Amino acid sequence: MRQALPNVQSFLEDELKEAETKGSKCALKKINVKSVNQIRWTKTAKEVIPCAIKLLAENKNDGFLWSVLGTLYDNADQSTDANFCFKQAARLTGKITPFIKQWNYLGPFVIGKTEFDGDPVEAYGGIYNVSKYREHKNQKFYSEFSPGGEITWQVYNQRQPKDVMKIAPTVNWNELINTLSSMGITEWQGWIVGEFSLNDDRQNVALQCLGHHTIYVDGIPVTGDVYHRNQFFFGLQLNRGLHTIYVRLRGKVGANLMCSLQVKQVPFEVLNPHYLPDIVDGHVFGKHIAIPVANYHFSKWIKISKIKLVDQSHGNDITFELLNQVNIAPGQILPVNIVFESSEILPCENIQLKLKLMTSEGNKDFLVNLRCRKLKESFLFTFLDHDGSVQHAAAIYPLSDCMGESCPVLLTLHGTTVPPQNQADSYKYMVDKEFVYGINGAWLLAPTRHGAHNWEGPGVLTAMTALDTLAKLTDEYSWLTIKADQERVIFAGHSMGGHGALNLATHYPDRALALISLAGWIKKEEYGDSNLFFRHDIAASHVDPGVKFIMESSITENDVDRHVSNLKHVPVLIRTGAADKTVPPFYFRRRTGAADKTVPPFYFRRMYGLLREIGAMHVPVLIRTGAADKTVPPFYLRRMYRLLREIGAMVNYTEPEGKDHWWWDTKDTNDGGVVNDKYIRDFTAKALEQKFGFCRGNNCKQVSDNKYSKQDYSFTYTCVNPAFGEGLQGFQIIQQVTPFRLSQIKGALKDDTMVVDTTNVLRFSYRENNLKLSQFKSLQVDGSSVKNLEDKLKISSTVNFCKNTDGWEVCTDDLGDSRGPLSCGPARRVAEKKFYIVIGTQDPKAAVYIQKFAVYIANLFFLTSDTPAVVIKDEELENDQIENSNLIIIGSPKQNSRTEMYINKIPVEVKG
Repeated sequence: MRQALPNVQSFLEDELKEAETKGSKCALKKINVKSVNQIRWTKTAKEVIPCAIKLLAENKNDGFLWSVLGTLYDNADQSTDANFCFKQAARLTGKITPFIKQWNYLGPFVIGKTEFDGDPVEAYGGIYNVSKYREHKNQKFYSEFSPGGEITWQVYNQRQPKDVMKIAPTVNWNELINTLSSMGITEWQGWIVGEFSLNDDRQNVALQCLGHHTIYVDGIPVTGDVYHRNQFFFGLQLNRGLHTIYVRLRGKVGANLMCSLQVKQVPFEVLNPHYLPDIVDGHVFGKHIAIPVANYHFSKWIKISKIKLVDQSHGNDITFELLNQVNIAPGQILPVNIVFESSEILPCENIQLKLKLMTSEGNKDFLVNLRCRKLKESFLFTFLDHDGSVQHAAAIYPLSDCMGESCPVLLTLHGTTVPPQNQADSYKYMVDKEFVYGINGAWLLAPTRHGAHNWEGPGVLTAMTALDTLAKLTDEYSWLTIKADQERVIFAGHSMGGHGALNLATHYPDRALALISLAGWIKKEEYGDSNLFFRHDIAASHVDPGVKFIMESSITENDVDRHVSNLKHVPVLIRTGAADKTVPPFYFRRRTGAADKTVPPFYFRRMYGLLREIGAMHVPVLIRTGAADKTVPPFYLRRMYRLLREIGAMVNYTEPEGKDHWWWDTKDTNDGGVVNDKYIRDFTAKALEQKFGFCRGNNCKQVSDNKYSKQDYSFTYTCVNPAFGEGLQGFQIIQQVTPFRLSQIKGALKDDTMVVDTTNVLRFSYRENNLKLSQFKSLQVDGSSVKNLEDKLKISSTVNFCKNTDGWEVCTDDLGDSRGPLSCGPARRVAEKKFYIVIGTQDPKAAVYIQKFAVYIANLFFLTSDTPAVVIKDEELENDQIENSNLIIIGSPKQNSRTEMYINKIPVEVKG
């Protein structure tokens, strides 16, 4: 350990004498770290300085205590004395504390779903107030997890920079699981607080905290660890002195935390791209690459101005350019989108590229390696997604052509953690000791997107964008003889992908040739205990029932069982392992308790905590799945099978005996297994040949020629949110009478008239198409006939209908200021299109915090889904950006010049 300078003793003596001369004396009877902490978090700097000097006099080689005294001097506006202290601290511990030695932990408290639940200490002024007294005795808080319902602060010590803090609450988890019949109760939350010191100004400080979503540094949110992306540090803008980290812990039985701090020697870094496209038979397939750039600078924005090729290992030079010039805010990591092309055929070898990124803070060289794949092999391609991010997918060329037409697409969705190429390559079977990959008569497409989207929301849109991009690229590339048809699709998937296949097919049924759901589930709120809806939440005791209804309505669009009517005319294959039983039974009860075996003390502890929060004085605490699938029980797909049978759908359901969640061999070795055995291949072949179901395409036969021509030609289109999906049989709901309530259009073909009845529909459209049920000449809606429909369809392929007091009328597609599919919400849909985060600069003091908050949001989007969330100042936002993008605007009308124009359009009044 380094020693303090010789003049330290005289400095401390002189400073103590000066403080006492000014009337500041240490009031502590016993001076140690704990007692000084107790007063420095609650008293003024001048009151604490004499005590801190006396403590430091006994610990002259403690660099952290020098930082404590330096911070106190800065707070007292004694900068000269502060300079001396920070100089000593820097000599002893460096420019920054490499790790936090002492953490104070408060917990565990109950918690609800994966998203944030209520703050368990909000009733006491929040963590910033509560933590000031963390070293004081008799600080009690209240939790259902603790016998007696009370908990206190605990201390965790970290000894090395890379030590993982393991927080393991002392709770009888088995008792709780049994008494509450819930594995979900093992999830908990808490707070942990620690301090670090920065001993110099104008430093490029970077923080990484693994294991938790959000970190608060001095009350400012900083992105933590989302979905285990543990390679990233995030820049902080800090002055010298002590800084406090607050972490909202979330754990299941236990929780881990590891925080590291660095001073970066460079203002920015170019990080490795998460994925790259392949060269296919010497051709570029997909032309987008996203290069993450981290801005660590303590104050400067970094402008990305140009990309250039420095060197290439093989072939003629590939051209590179930026999709857009961008500015990266301090502390932000932004994926910079690059477009590359080659006008000539490249050698089919792995190609190494050396690129140079030019910025306002200097240039940086980096390497990119592209691999080459043969056309008959699976390959990866990249594309520009709905939100402006670069995403990727795997594809396999059809095993056979499609009789001169473009080929349909089998779109297969993977389960949790399965890479897209692995998903594509699982479509194989062995012939003469050689594996055959792909599908006869169809392109195979396996999209992906990082994060826990469950093939809902952005996951669905990524899958559909990948589908549309595959069709577009195959049409553009003349070297490909077989094109892809995005309008004729078999939706397939396994596990999480099995749910995704159901979700896509129920919302894009007019594209569906068939649906194959393997070991899937219906809705995540009923899949295991990981996504329980308002079961154990702290918020459950406070949320208004009307608000709870709104929150549930915002996710109901992904409940595939509610939309099952949309599958009536789609051939369905459901398979699940009959022994997939890992997820606990649907509902069960068990009598238990600490003493009371009927009503567990857990609930009374919750009531005790709630009453104490409000100041009460006393509470007396008197579809294919393996028969042996242990991950997703058959229960869920059996329900889907029942629902499909009830509506008369064409559905095949099997539970192969003895099969678990995944298997490679159904009957014979290497026969295709869970996703591609002969049973599924035969079903797929019939679907591609359109031997059942309604014909899709230009070569449809007459109704009388259809194998199922004796069935009734009716449909029921169900919709919860018009923003999700494309409708059914050409009909699409545009607006609802009551938003986020169930809406339906029921139609039946009678002779050459389509008779339609609506429920909770305010506006809908009809799009001319080649589907069988769309071959009608006249339309009747809720008893009123629509005149001259054929003439209207000659003018436009889409006709809009609006409800008025007298019935229905043809109207334009202009919605005015009312909401439609692009704006009806929920709020998360703002990120389902390219968007900007607009920060207010009108109030300089507020602008500092607004910018940091915007960076936090932007970094979350990057970590969850590689989305380039560009932060832009209100004064720099241009009209074309407003017209063509969505906006997240931060700041009041007085803080952000762009706020007022939108506030005036909605019934919201800003107060303060």
